[in-house]
Amino acid sequence: MMLIKPSNIIRLNLVTRRHIVTSGTASIRPLLRLKTQPLLLSRFIKTTSTKTEGLKTSQQPSVHQNPGIYHAGTLKITFVGWLKLFSLFLGAFVGFVVTPAYYDKEGLSPTVARTAFCAIAPLVLVTYITSPFVTFIRARLPPFARQSAEASKRYLQSPTSNPMLEIMTLSFIGKPRTTIVRLSELEPANKRFGLVNITRDTAADNATRKWYMFKPVGNFYILPSQKSERSLWYSTWESELARRQHRR
Repeated sequence: MMLIKPSNIIRLNLVTRRHIVTSGTASIRPLLRLKTQPLLLSRFIKTTSTKTEGLKTSQQPSVHQNPGIYHAGTLKITFVGWLKLFSLFLGAFVGFVVTPAYYDKEGLSPTVARTAFCAIAPLVLVTYITSPFVTFIRARLPPFARQSAEASKRYLQSPTSNPMLEIMTLSFIGKPRTTIVRLSELEPANKRFGLVNITRDTAADNATRKWYMFKPVGNFYILPSQKSERSLWYSTWESELARRQHRR
């Protein structure tokens, strides 16, 4: 009997250890499932969403949202903008620093008049020369004309189309200023010693504006076309002028 008892005790110990181990893991399994299930679900959602997004982008055609049909060039736009700012700072320095110093020293004198003129003249001259300068032109196209560049070109050169244009110029402080106009409202011109080559009638806009508001832009200068230029504006404007000539 003494030999049987130790073996039974050993068996009981083994059984209890296995029961404890299995019961311990069984008690932990629900917690492990709670932690792993959201992780697997999030991974599944991410993979399915990326697959559906890739499928949508591959099926949808490339759409051009209101493409830009003219750009004056980064260097030219930067030069005109800095010229405006330089004339503004120069006028402010000479008008508010140099002129009062001469006035305190000499009173009303020809020197004070000359310094005041030197403060105002550069700002007025630069504004007069650079205000018609067009930096960017964007065309507002219908949805069917945004599918490709060829569709946009066909629409812009169509005899029946009259697209809405967003013509961007620079204010006297170099801030972008957008003018919305129809293509049929633009007219060729030669004003300001060649600094204006396209104009439009602003009488209707002036009638609706208050006295304290800025006047609408009516004069534009677009750089003449060159052989290396491939902008849509030149072909659109040439087709518009040919259409008007044919109507006459």
